Amino acid sequence: MADSTQIKVQQHGAGAKGGNQTMAQPNGGFNTKLHVAMDKVGHPLRVMATEATEPDCQRASDLVASLGASCILADKAYDSNEIIFSLSSRGIVPIIPPRINRESQRSYDKSIYKKRLSLEISFLKMKEWRSLSTRYFKNIRSFGSAFHVRSISLFAA
Repeated sequence: MADSTQIKVQQHGAGAKGGNQTMAQPNGGFNTKLHVAMDKVGHPLRVMATEATEPDCQRASDLVASLGASCILADKAYDSNEIIFSLSSRGIVPIIPPRINRESQRSYDKSIYKKRLSLEISFLKMKEWRSLSTRYFKNIRSFGSAFHVRSISLFAA
């Protein structure tokens, strides 16, 4: 499963010295986008942070590269011809709903797509931790480390 979520950057995390790493200011303050690839249970396998203004489909190939999955569940933001072709050529079944503006609508397995709910629940659990729901970290390594610590604390039990 692959998805992304936006993280609001707290004003102290957007400071000048050492700050502004993977932060963008589209509207209403700085934001960071967190891209996560998870297994079917909801455990994070790969995490990337980018500026909030960067489209999801630009990082999809890096996110799912060498995961060894038989299928990938993702939302409409990952629907592009390049991603579909790349996954299909590697023998991975893309379970991605087509965007509304596609000229030819692709079919996808809706019953399997509903299992993506575990990914959304994992994001909610991760964002219960205040330092992840609003980014206080100026350095992206610190922010990524906090994400991994939260993952371990949630899924180790």
